[in-house]
Amino acid sequence: MAWEKGADFAKVDRGRELEEREVAIGLSRETIKAAPEYTDESLLTRDYETGLYGHYNREGYWVEELARSECNSHVA
Repeated sequence: MAWEKGADFAKVDRGRELEEREVAIGLSRETIKAAPEYTDESLLTRDYETGLYGHYNREGYWVEELARSECNSHVA
């Protein structure tokens, strides 16, 4: 698993097997356990993403795109 500089996610090299069963991240076990549940049957909706990003105190990837879109609509 490798971190890309400036990224908020781990890039997984699927060609390698993980040799250890632990991954160090900057979140407590309780924070992760309290996250919104996701199952294979769950739909990945904007509402779900908003809750998930909010749980981890992160701004959604879509926020900057929406801001740009709104700026462009005011220019036209």
